[in-house]
Amino acid sequence: MLNPKDSRILHISSEMHKMCGGLFFGSKSIVDKYCPPNPKKGSASADYALSKACQILMATQLNHARKIRAFAIEPGLVRTQIGRHAPAQWALELEYLLLGPFFLRTVDQGCSSTLFCALAPMEVLNGPGNDGNKETPFYYANCQPKKPKAVCLDAEEAQRLQDLYKKCWKDFL
Repeated sequence: MLNPKDSRILHISSEMHKMCGGLFFGSKSIVDKYCPPNPKKGSASADYALSKACQILMATQLNHARKIRAFAIEPGLVRTQIGRHAPAQWALELEYLLLGPFFLRTVDQGCSSTLFCALAPMEVLNGPGNDGNKETPFYYANCQPKKPKAVCLDAEEAQRLQDLYKKCWKDFL
Protein backbone atom coordinates (compact mmCIF):
# COMPACT_ATOMS: atom_id res chain seq x y z
CA MET A 1 0.00 0.00 0.00
CA LEU A 2 1.61 3.18 -1.14
CA ASN A 3 -1.00 5.50 0.32
CA PRO A 4 -0.77 5.71 4.15
CA LYS A 5 -4.49 6.54 4.27
CA ASP A 6 -5.08 2.99 3.04
CA SER A 7 -3.03 1.46 5.87
CA ARG A 8 -4.93 -0.73 8.27
CA ILE A 9 -4.47 -3.06 11.21
CA LEU A 10 -6.46 -6.28 11.37
CA HIS A 11 -7.36 -7.92 14.69
CA ILE A 12 -8.72 -11.44 14.51
CA SER A 13 -11.53 -11.62 17.03
CA SER A 14 -14.45 -13.96 17.53
CA GLU A 15 -18.15 -14.09 18.23
CA MET A 16 -16.96 -15.54 21.55
CA HIS A 17 -16.28 -11.96 22.70
CA LYS A 18 -20.00 -11.80 23.49
CA MET A 19 -19.66 -14.72 25.91
CA CYS A 20 -17.86 -12.57 28.48
CA GLY A 21 -21.17 -12.06 30.23
CA GLY A 22 -20.66 -10.61 33.67
CA LEU A 23 -16.93 -10.08 33.17
CA PHE A 24 -17.62 -6.67 31.67
CA PHE A 25 -20.20 -5.41 34.10
CA GLY A 26 -19.97 -4.00 37.60
CA SER A 27 -18.31 -1.06 39.22
CA LYS A 28 -14.79 -1.88 38.10
CA SER A 29 -13.36 -1.58 34.65
CA ILE A 30 -12.65 -4.73 32.66
CA VAL A 31 -9.03 -3.64 32.44
CA ASP A 32 -8.67 -2.81 36.14
CA LYS A 33 -10.49 -5.95 37.22
CA TYR A 34 -9.32 -8.64 34.81
CA CYS A 35 -5.97 -7.60 33.35
CA PRO A 36 -3.60 -9.21 33.81
CA PRO A 37 -5.84 -12.28 33.93
CA ASN A 38 -6.00 -14.21 37.17
CA PRO A 39 -5.44 -17.89 36.36
CA LYS A 40 -7.58 -18.91 39.33
CA LYS A 41 -10.62 -17.01 38.02
CA GLY A 42 -12.76 -18.13 35.14
CA SER A 43 -11.97 -20.79 32.61
CA ALA A 44 -10.06 -21.17 29.37
CA SER A 45 -13.24 -20.22 27.48
CA ALA A 46 -13.71 -17.09 29.61
CA ASP A 47 -10.07 -16.10 29.07
CA TYR A 48 -10.43 -16.67 25.33
CA ALA A 49 -13.61 -14.58 25.24
CA LEU A 50 -11.85 -11.80 27.15
CA SER A 51 -8.89 -11.85 24.77
CA LYS A 52 -11.20 -11.52 21.78
CA ALA A 53 -13.09 -8.65 23.43
CA CYS A 54 -9.75 -6.95 24.03
CA GLN A 55 -8.94 -7.30 20.32
CA ILE A 56 -12.10 -5.33 19.55
CA LEU A 57 -11.31 -2.77 22.26
CA MET A 58 -7.88 -2.17 20.72
CA ALA A 59 -9.45 -1.66 17.30
CA THR A 60 -11.86 0.78 18.95
CA GLN A 61 -8.94 2.67 20.49
CA LEU A 62 -6.94 2.82 17.25
CA ASN A 63 -9.99 4.07 15.35
CA HIS A 64 -10.73 6.63 18.05
CA ALA A 65 -7.18 7.98 17.81
CA ARG A 66 -7.70 8.11 14.01
CA LYS A 67 -4.03 7.56 13.30
CA ILE A 68 -4.66 4.36 11.38
CA ARG A 69 -7.76 2.37 10.45
CA ALA A 70 -8.22 -0.79 12.51
CA PHE A 71 -10.63 -3.66 12.00
CA ALA A 72 -11.74 -6.56 14.17
CA ILE A 73 -12.66 -9.61 12.16
CA GLU A 74 -14.73 -12.64 13.06
CA PRO A 75 -13.68 -15.58 10.87
CA GLY A 76 -16.34 -17.90 12.28
CA LEU A 77 -15.85 -21.45 13.50
CA VAL A 78 -13.31 -22.79 11.03
CA ARG A 79 -12.41 -26.44 10.68
CA THR A 80 -8.67 -26.66 11.05
CA GLN A 81 -6.20 -29.10 12.52
CA ILE A 82 -5.64 -26.96 15.62
CA GLY A 83 -6.75 -29.77 17.93
CA ARG A 84 -4.71 -32.53 16.31
CA HIS A 85 -2.58 -33.01 19.42
CA ALA A 86 -5.34 -32.51 21.97
CA PRO A 87 -5.71 -35.29 24.57
CA ALA A 88 -9.32 -35.90 23.51
CA GLN A 89 -8.76 -35.35 19.81
CA TRP A 90 -11.24 -38.12 18.98
CA ALA A 91 -14.00 -36.07 20.69
CA LEU A 92 -13.12 -33.06 18.57
CA GLU A 93 -13.27 -35.17 15.42
CA LEU A 94 -16.66 -36.55 16.47
CA GLU A 95 -17.87 -32.99 17.06
CA TYR A 96 -16.60 -31.98 13.62
CA LEU A 97 -18.38 -34.96 12.06
CA LEU A 98 -21.73 -34.29 13.74
CA LEU A 99 -21.79 -30.49 13.79
CA GLY A 100 -19.45 -29.63 10.94
CA PRO A 101 -21.99 -29.62 8.13
CA PHE A 102 -24.14 -27.13 10.06
CA PHE A 103 -21.67 -24.81 11.80
CA LEU A 104 -18.11 -25.17 10.59
CA ARG A 105 -16.61 -23.09 7.84
CA THR A 106 -13.87 -24.07 5.45
CA VAL A 107 -10.50 -22.36 5.71
CA ASP A 108 -11.34 -20.40 2.54
CA GLN A 109 -14.62 -19.23 4.05
CA GLY A 110 -12.92 -18.38 7.33
CA CYS A 111 -10.32 -16.13 5.73
CA SER A 112 -12.77 -14.29 3.47
CA SER A 113 -13.51 -11.43 5.90
CA THR A 114 -9.82 -11.02 6.70
CA LEU A 115 -8.96 -10.74 3.02
CA PHE A 116 -11.91 -8.43 2.43
CA CYS A 117 -10.78 -6.02 5.18
CA ALA A 118 -7.16 -6.21 4.04
CA LEU A 119 -7.78 -5.64 0.34
CA ALA A 120 -11.06 -3.79 -0.21
CA PRO A 121 -10.85 -0.10 -1.05
CA MET A 122 -11.24 2.04 2.06
CA GLU A 123 -14.33 3.70 0.56
CA VAL A 124 -16.07 0.31 0.57
CA LEU A 125 -15.06 -0.43 4.16
CA ASN A 126 -16.09 2.99 5.46
CA GLY A 127 -19.66 2.44 4.36
CA PRO A 128 -21.77 4.11 1.69
CA GLY A 129 -21.95 7.87 1.86
CA ASN A 130 -19.89 8.09 5.03
CA ASP A 131 -18.38 11.57 5.15
CA GLY A 132 -16.83 11.06 8.57
CA ASN A 133 -19.87 12.36 10.47
CA LYS A 134 -21.13 8.95 11.50
CA GLU A 135 -19.56 5.85 13.00
CA THR A 136 -17.62 3.85 10.46
CA PRO A 137 -17.94 0.08 10.62
CA PHE A 138 -14.88 -1.78 11.87
CA TYR A 139 -16.14 -5.18 13.08
CA TYR A 140 -16.71 -7.58 10.19
CA ALA A 141 -18.11 -11.10 9.80
CA ASN A 142 -18.90 -12.76 6.48
CA CYS A 143 -17.54 -9.66 4.72
CA GLN A 144 -20.32 -7.57 6.28
CA PRO A 145 -20.18 -4.98 9.06
CA LYS A 146 -21.52 -6.23 12.36
CA LYS A 147 -22.06 -4.66 15.79
CA PRO A 148 -19.84 -5.99 18.57
CA LYS A 149 -20.91 -6.12 22.20
CA ALA A 150 -21.54 -2.55 23.39
CA VAL A 151 -18.75 -2.55 26.00
CA CYS A 152 -16.25 -3.18 23.19
CA LEU A 153 -17.14 0.26 21.82
CA ASP A 154 -16.45 2.04 25.13
CA ALA A 155 -13.73 4.63 24.48
CA GLU A 156 -12.73 4.82 28.17
CA GLU A 157 -12.26 1.05 28.40
CA ALA A 158 -10.29 1.11 25.15
CA GLN A 159 -8.02 3.83 26.53
CA ARG A 160 -7.49 1.89 29.78
CA LEU A 161 -6.52 -1.17 27.77
CA GLN A 162 -4.07 0.82 25.67
CA ASP A 163 -2.54 2.30 28.83
CA LEU A 164 -2.16 -1.20 30.26
CA TYR A 165 -0.46 -2.41 27.07
CA LYS A 166 1.95 0.52 27.21
CA LYS A 167 2.71 -0.21 30.86
CA CYS A 168 3.32 -3.91 30.16
CA TRP A 169 5.50 -3.28 27.12
CA LYS A 170 7.41 -0.17 28.26
CA ASP A 171 10.59 -2.12 29.03
CA PHE A 172 10.57 -3.78 25.62
CA LEU A 173 9.82 -0.80 23.38
